[in-house]
Amino acid sequence: MWRSTRGKADYEPSLPIIPKHIDLEATFILSEQRVIGKCTVRARVRRSDRVLDLHAVDFLTLQVRCDDAPCACRWSYDGEVIAVVWEEDLPEGSEVHVVVEYEVVAPPKALQFSHADPQHPRRSRWVVSDHETERARCWIPCVDNPLVRTTAMFHVSAFEEYTVLASGVLTGQDEPYDFRGFRYRTHHWKLDIATPSYLLCVAVGEFGKVELEPVGDTQIALYTTLDNSPHETLLSTFGDTRECMQWLTKKLSVSFPLPKYYQVAAYGLNGAMENMTLVTWDDSWLMTQETRRELWQITNRILLHEMAHTFFGNLVVVRHFAHAWLKEGWAHYMECVYLEDHCGKASFEAELCSSAHNYMDECKRYMRPIVTREFEHSFQMFDKHLYPGGAWRIHMLRRRMGDDVFWAMANKWIERYSNKAVETAHFRLHCEELSKDPLAQFFDQWIFRSGYPRLECSYEYDLREEMLTLEVRQTQVRPAAAAAAAAPLSDAFASTARGAAPPTERAVGSSSAAAAFTSSSAAAAGACSAASNPRVNGSSSAAALCGSSAAASSSAACSSSEAPLPASSEAPLSSPSSDAGLSSSDAALSSSDAALSSSDAALSSSDAALSSSDAALSSSDAALSSSSSSSDAALSSSDAALSSSSDAALSSSSSDAGLSPSEAPLSSSPCEAASAAPSPPDSFASSPSASCGTARERSSPEAGADPSPSEPSPLLCSAAAPSSACWPPSSSCSCFFSSFSFFFFSFFSFFLRFFSSSSSSSASFLSFFFFFFLSFFFSFFSSSPFFFFFFLSFFS
Repeated sequence: MWRSTRGKADYEPSLPIIPKHIDLEATFILSEQRVIGKCTVRARVRRSDRVLDLHAVDFLTLQVRCDDAPCACRWSYDGEVIAVVWEEDLPEGSEVHVVVEYEVVAPPKALQFSHADPQHPRRSRWVVSDHETERARCWIPCVDNPLVRTTAMFHVSAFEEYTVLASGVLTGQDEPYDFRGFRYRTHHWKLDIATPSYLLCVAVGEFGKVELEPVGDTQIALYTTLDNSPHETLLSTFGDTRECMQWLTKKLSVSFPLPKYYQVAAYGLNGAMENMTLVTWDDSWLMTQETRRELWQITNRILLHEMAHTFFGNLVVVRHFAHAWLKEGWAHYMECVYLEDHCGKASFEAELCSSAHNYMDECKRYMRPIVTREFEHSFQMFDKHLYPGGAWRIHMLRRRMGDDVFWAMANKWIERYSNKAVETAHFRLHCEELSKDPLAQFFDQWIFRSGYPRLECSYEYDLREEMLTLEVRQTQVRPAAAAAAAAPLSDAFASTARGAAPPTERAVGSSSAAAAFTSSSAAAAGACSAASNPRVNGSSSAAALCGSSAAASSSAACSSSEAPLPASSEAPLSSPSSDAGLSSSDAALSSSDAALSSSDAALSSSDAALSSSDAALSSSDAALSSSSSSSDAALSSSDAALSSSSDAALSSSSSDAGLSPSEAPLSSSPCEAASAAPSPPDSFASSPSASCGTARERSSPEAGADPSPSEPSPLLCSAAAPSSACWPPSSSCSCFFSSFSFFFFSFFSFFLRFFSSSSSSSASFLSFFFFFFLSFFFSFFSSSPFFFFFFLSFFS
C-alpha cells in the first residue's frame, strides 16, 4: 500500500457549526486580475460550540464580522484559515451569519484570467473558475470540503457588455452603474441545490452563444470565447448534447433534474469539469465540421462523462474524496455503456480492454486500493485507479447482478441518495439490498485492497483421452509481503502527482478514439490445439488476460468471475523461463529427485563408486553448460543428461529413480498465452475456467493479496518479448550469480585439486566437504538448484 508523505490518513473534519448557504458579491476587474468580494456565510449550529473555521487562501484587506449572533466574536487569520471564535458556546439549532469582506489578486489556481495586453492586443477578455478538488478557497471563503454542501446566491458585477454566467438560474440584472470610470452591471444567479464548493462555478467575459432546444424543463446553451468562431465550433462540438441527455435519462430511468445545462469552452481550463449547471471545457476540445468526422466519438464520450456526473457526483455527492470512485468510476463506465448502445458490443469490449490496460499499466508504477484515505493531496486520487479501475469494478458488479437488477440498482441509487452525501459503505449495502447477494467479500477484495489477481495458467492435453486440463494459479504475494515492499511507492506516487499534469477532466483514457480500438472477442480461440506428443504441457504467466465475453466462453478462457486473492505465503512467485536448464524448469525439477537420490547414494559409496560416475557427471556438466541456448533445446538436453547421469549413478548405488524421456513434459514460453490480441473480460478474472473436455481450477481460498508493488507486472507479455520481461523479474540477477558461482568453483577446484595431490588424503576429504557446504550456500542465493553446485563439488 502506498502512503501519504504526511504519514497519516485524511478524514472528514468535525463540524459542530456547518455552513448551509453562501451569499457572494463579487466584482471582477479583469485587467488587474482582481476580485473585490463580500461573502456572507450562513451557518447552522449542529451541536453547541463556539468555533467556525473558513478556508481562505491569500486574502487581502480582510475584514470579518458576525451578524445576528447571541454574543460577540473575534477572529484571526493565518493566510489560509479564518478562525471565528464566539465568546460563548452557541446553542444547538441556532444560526449565525459571518460576513467576510476581502480582495484577491490573480489567485494561482481557482480563477483562469484572459485579457488583452500589448503582446496580445486582440485576445478575448474573460475569467472562468475551476475549483476541483479544493481550490474554491482561493477566492471564496468557505469550508472547502465535499461533506459541506450549501445553496448559493451569486451577485456578479462586471463590464456592462460582458456575459456573466454562474451556477444556478438567472434571477435578474441591475441597471448599469459607474465604477472606476467604467460602466458595470450586476447579475444575480440563484442555486437552490445544495452543492459542495468544488462544484460552484462563475464565468465572466466576452463569449459567443448558441442555444439548443430544451429537453423537458432543462435549458441548454453553449458558450465559447469570441476568437473561437463560436457558431461553427460550438455546434460541431456540442451539437449532440440533447441526444446524449435523452439517452442518459432513458438509460437510468430518471428525468434530468437541473433547470439548465450550460457549457462554456475557454483556453487553459485543462480538460473538462462537471460544475453544477455550468460545465467548463478546455477549448482544445472544440471541433470544426472537418475534424468532427474523426473525433466526434471522443468528444461525445467526454460530453456524456460530464453529463453523467449530474447524477453521480453532483446530486449523489461523495462525502470524502477517498470515495471518489463512486462518481468518476460511474461516469467513466457510462462512457463505455454509451459506446455499447451507439457503436456496438465490439466497441464496448474494446474500450473495456483499453481501460483494463490503462489501469494495469499504472499498477506497474504503484498500486493503491480504490478507496483509500492516505494521500498527500486529494487530487492524487484522480488517477487511472479511479477512472478505468473504478469503472471495471462497476462492470464486474453488472455482470454479477445481471442487467435487469444492475440498472434497477442504479435507478434506485439515484432516487434514494439524491441531495445526500454518501460513501462506499452506502453503495455496498444498497447493492446487497437490490441484488439479494452478500458483497462484503467482493468489496474487500476489489475496493478496499490494492491490485488484481495475477494468474499463471498451464494446460495439459492428452490426445488419447481427448482431455484438456487447465490449471490456474494466483501468483501475487500475500499482503504482508506486499506491504514490506511498499517503501518506494509513496515516492513514485508523489513524484507523479507533483510532476505530471492531472488527467484530462479528469477522464482518464478518454483521449483515444473508440473507432481505433479493434474488437478481439475471439482472442482466446484455438488454445485447445495440441502438439503431436500424446501428452503436451504448456504454461503461461498472465495477470488477467483481456478476453471478451465471447472469448470467456471459449475453450481457452482461464479466468474466474470473482477469483479470490490469496493470503497464503506459499503463493508461487515465478513461472518457467527460457533459461530452463539453469532456472529450475519443469524437466529439471522433475529430474532433480533422481539426481539427488543418486548423489546421496554416491556419498555413502566407496571411492570406486565415485570414479564410476565420473563420466556421467562430466556429461551432465556439458549438458548444463549448453542448456541456455533455447527453452526447448535446454529442456531436452537437460532431460537426456539428467536421465543418463541417473542411470550411471543407479548402476553404482542400486537406486530406483528416474524419468523416462518419453514422458518428459514440454513447456511453452511464459509469454505464449499473452501473444494473442487481448479482448476485454467481464471482470479482471471474468469467467470460470473452461476446457475442451474437463477443466480444473486451483486457487487459494483466502482473499485479498496485493501484487508486489516493487516488481514489474507480467501482464501483456508479447510473444516477441524476451523472457526477461516476464516473470520472474530477477532472472538476470540469478543468471549472473550462477555464472559467478561456476567461475568460483572452477577456480577453487583447480586450486584444491593441486593442494590435495601434494598433501595428505585428509586434506582432499576436507576439500570435498568444503564444497558440499558451499553447495547449500550458493543454491540458497541463486535460482540454480542444489544438485548443480553439488556436481561441481563432487567433480572437484
